[in-house]
Amino acid sequence: MNTNTVAQSDYAANAYTENVQQTTKKSAVTNGKTIGDPQLSEKAQKYYEQLRKKFSNMDFILVSADKKEEAQANAAQYANANHTVVLIDTDKIEKMAEDEAYRKKYEGIISGAQTQLAQIRNYLAGKYKKTQVELEFEKKPELIAGFVLRVGDIEEDFSIRGRLDRLQQKLTWR
Repeated sequence: MNTNTVAQSDYAANAYTENVQQTTKKSAVTNGKTIGDPQLSEKAQKYYEQLRKKFSNMDFILVSADKKEEAQANAAQYANANHTVVLIDTDKIEKMAEDEAYRKKYEGIISGAQTQLAQIRNYLAGKYKKTQVELEFEKKPELIAGFVLRVGDIEEDFSIRGRLDRLQQKLTWR
């Protein structure tokens, strides 16, 4: 066996390993709002910057994997009546940076949230003949999805839980 071939082969394997480590090495995100100590690969950091520029009228908060549950549980405290706030975790950003279909799906969700909030404001402004509408947010997992609008003593339920309750009530009346 030729020792030069073994040495060259070992060198190639080491160079490949170093290259893989460099491309997957993650570093701390140094700009923008964060919860925890989020770490992103270089590719994910570049994508995250593009995402923030694309939706520059929104406030993004990047959440580290170890703080994801805590951020979800306290989501309402990050809400802002003037801007849409996007809580997004590092795993999602990494996947969005790598997978175009996944990226399109979640960018669509972000875009839809912005549109929905504007529609709610416009609806309330028209209904109550106001020029400015201030919203307060509160997370309620029991709603399943959707939202409940409360203005004074008037309540409008646009949640899945509300729809299920109304359906059950109709079936009970029959």
